[in-house]
Amino acid sequence: MTPKRRWLRDYTPHRVPVRLANNQIIYSAGVGSMLFVSEVLDGEKGSKSRPVLFSRVLHVPELGSNLLSVIYLIRNHNFHVHISSKRMDFERDGTVLFTASIDGSNTAYLAGEVVPVVESAQLSVTSTLPLDQSLWHRRFAHLNHASVKTILQGTLVDGIKLDSNSPPDPICEPCLAGKLNAAPFLSSSSRASKPLELVHSDVHGPLPVRTASGMCYWVMFIDDNTRFRYVVLLKSKDETFEAFK
Repeated sequence: MTPKRRWLRDYTPHRVPVRLANNQIIYSAGVGSMLFVSEVLDGEKGSKSRPVLFSRVLHVPELGSNLLSVIYLIRNHNFHVHISSKRMDFERDGTVLFTASIDGSNTAYLAGEVVPVVESAQLSVTSTLPLDQSLWHRRFAHLNHASVKTILQGTLVDGIKLDSNSPPDPICEPCLAGKLNAAPFLSSSSRASKPLELVHSDVHGPLPVRTASGMCYWVMFIDDNTRFRYVVLLKSKDETFEAFK
């Protein structure tokens, strides 16, 4: 298990519960494989590097440390583990594939390093659209055009390619929709069949000046059947439900 997503290859979502030593339950987010280059002692020659691919590695974002199940390796992958006071050797088919050093707190750490998955912004080869500023605006999660232009001019990101210098479209519908306070309500020809079956409500405030009694909000209720209107002044918005009752 590891909390580091960047280490995992062939990543797929996978959610399972993980019970910690303090009985707390956290959840995995995915599973993949991890390439580890181990440092293995080679007799009098010192150490040598050996690549090892760990499969079925759980990605657990809330985990504080990387964890390796020794029992799982023994039961499922035919490993033999030799433990001394300062070292663990993980052997399979007569060959030591990786080792772990044991510190004073009785914790073992694998000798070597993980090869992280190389991530790049080289997305241009998969696009059939013109590589202009508008496309990069959308790829950067609709980042404002001024910041996109700064990124392009300053070459702040590796792998960005620009095929067209055409100015971006000033109207971006997703940006406009995301900045709307509320979508307009559709008109309806239906009407409630009896009073209080449907009540429309709206709260307004705070007003720039309070009333003499300290009111700075108001709430309106409109009965859909009778169109009867009722307005209540409020000192704070948390009084809305009492006003409704």
